[in-house]
Formats: sequence, C-alpha cells, structure tokens
Amino acid sequence: MLHPKYAGLDLNTSTVFDSFAGADAKGDVDLARRWEVLNRMSEVSPSGSGDTLGGKADEYGAHYQYAYKILTDPRFKKVLNVTDEERQRYGVDKDKGTCKLGLGLLLARNILASDAGTRFMWVSNAYNGNAGGNDNHDQIYGRGALAPRGFLMPIYDSAPRLDAALGSLIEDLSKMPGKEAGKTMLDETMVAVIHEFGRTPDMNLNFGRDHWGPAYTDVFIGGGVKPGRIIGKTEGGKPVDVGWGYKQQPMKDHVTATVYSVLGIDYSKKITNTPSGRAYEYQQTAPLGGPSFIPLTDINELFV
Repeated sequence: MLHPKYAGLDLNTSTVFDSFAGADAKGDVDLARRWEVLNRMSEVSPSGSGDTLGGKADEYGAHYQYAYKILTDPRFKKVLNVTDEERQRYGVDKDKGTCKLGLGLLLARNILASDAGTRFMWVSNAYNGNAGGNDNHDQIYGRGALAPRGFLMPIYDSAPRLDAALGSLIEDLSKMPGKEAGKTMLDETMVAVIHEFGRTPDMNLNFGRDHWGPAYTDVFIGGGVKPGRIIGKTEGGKPVDVGWGYKQQPMKDHVTATVYSVLGIDYSKKITNTPSGRAYEYQQTAPLGGPSFIPLTDINELFV
C-alpha cells in the first residue's frame, strides 16, 4: 500500500547482536563490506531495467539507504549495549526460544533512551517463530513429555517469560526521566500489549485453547492512560458490557486509532496516492468479515 521507504527496520534478536554489536572496528568493516556487495549486486540486477521484477524493485533503495544510515549511526551500538544483569532481570537467560522477548524489550527501552526520533516500535512475542507461544491449541498446561514443542510453550514457561520482560520494561521506564519536567519516560510512552483476538474460555479436546472472537483482553500502560481500571465486562466468555459509548466491543481498528491518537496523528485520514492505486485508510470503518459499520473513533475511555 505504501512506498518501501516507510517500511520498518527489523531487528531480529537471534542475529542483531552478532551482526552489529561488535565493540571493535571489525563489525564496522563487515557492515561496510556487505553494503558494498549489496550495491554491486544491485548494479547488475535486471530489476532496474524493467525486466523480471521491474523498476518497482528500485524503490527499495530508499529503505536500504535509510537502514544503513541507522546502522552506521554511533548511537546504534549504544542501543545494543545491554549488561548481563539486565539480561538476567529481563529473563533472557531462562528464555529457551530463538527470538528472545526480553532482548526485544531491552532494545525497545534503549531505543527510547537514545531519543533519536523513533516514535513507534513493535516487539513480537515470537519465541521460536510463527505466531509465538501465545497461539497454543495443544497442551497449554502440559509438562514433561506432554509439554508442547516447536513454536508452542506451556503457560508455566510463557507467563513467567512475559512477566519478567514486560515488568522490567515498565519498571525501567517509570524510573527514566521524560522530556517534560517532573515526567517519567513511562508518562510519555504508551505501552500496549495486544494480540489478534481472545481465547476460548474452555479447553479443547487437545487441552489447548482456540481462537475466540466474542471477547479479548488488551493491556494499556502509561502514555496518559488512567491506571487500575478494567473497561468492559464478560460473563461466560461473552461481553455483557462493552465498556464504552457504542453497542459493539472495540475492534482492533480502534486500538490502531488509539495508538495514532497518542502519537498525535489524525486517524481519520486517508491516503489516495499509493503505489497500488488503492486508498489507504488509517482506520477502516467497514472491513470485510467485520460488522457492517465500525465507528471512526479511538478508545477515549482509556484516558478519562
């Protein structure tokens, strides 16, 4: 929908430290060498001539250039500077997954501390890839031989893993000074723990939980959010009070609009000049498969 120059920079916790965190000049030399090789490959690639992939492939040059600018910024290595004590506090040492949630949140904290212009970050709770340890349809309480494998993990591992990483992030942000006098970084940063949908109230035949649309739980912390409240109410796994001034429960579109609102972005905007020719709505109001109408609003009840 949008130009590749707006694509995010992906930092994979399983490789980013080995690739870019070197304290000596060797890491800089390796990065420069790889950048040179990429440019040489681009020169002989047929994509620029209109064949195969076509000229659109050249548009990714803007994304690559900006990513390289970030990686060569002296502040970037400071982002990757984490201590053994911090790794332990964030639960990294006990995390058996390939994608370390604790390292991801440590990177997020350091990026915030660098104050280099980043305004939005997404940390994926991916574990060993796929949808991560949350998408557990089998043996959610399994132990030993019955414990789930591969992409999945039992709740006895997933819950402490999340608690250590997220709890340490919130604690650190609450102690870091914000830009405004008397404010902390947590006061000026909204942390949202979100997912696709809820989970069935009852276990399935495989002792796991399946997808559940009628109710779900998201958590919002900091950034002006009024703490200590629950918006909405359920009984038997279904909503009996949606918690705001509309008849239907908030959708993920409203979570997106809320994030835009905190960032000071007008979520009612629509971009018509896109590479695909299709209009890009900041918040959809009638997506396929959803209700016939979704109110164009954020979840203002979080802040009042």
